[in-house]
Amino acid sequence: MASKSMDYECSRSAAHADTVVEFLQRNIFEEDLESIPGVGPACADVLHKNEMETPVQVLAKFLSFATSDRTQEDMCQAFYEYLKSLNIRGNVHTIVFSISSLADHKG
Repeated sequence: MASKSMDYECSRSAAHADTVVEFLQRNIFEEDLESIPGVGPACADVLHKNEMETPVQVLAKFLSFATSDRTQEDMCQAFYEYLKSLNIRGNVHTIVFSISSLADHKG
């Protein structure tokens, strides 16, 4: 069983709704990692070191957790645990919420 600190909760996202909506409306093919709500310079460095150079590649990583028996909540939890395993600091909940919203928005 995951400890409380390893549980993803979308309600713990620090992003304002308008920030996420603005992110969803952008062309993610033309954005850098720091355009993802919750990603700052230090987090972007960690993502770069793990072969994620663009928001599209972060979205692809999130989608890599999809299986036929996983719910979106399960995917969010798996992606949250993955990001935590990279020792990303800051509000990982915000990053997961933003990328999950992007996946939902792009369908």
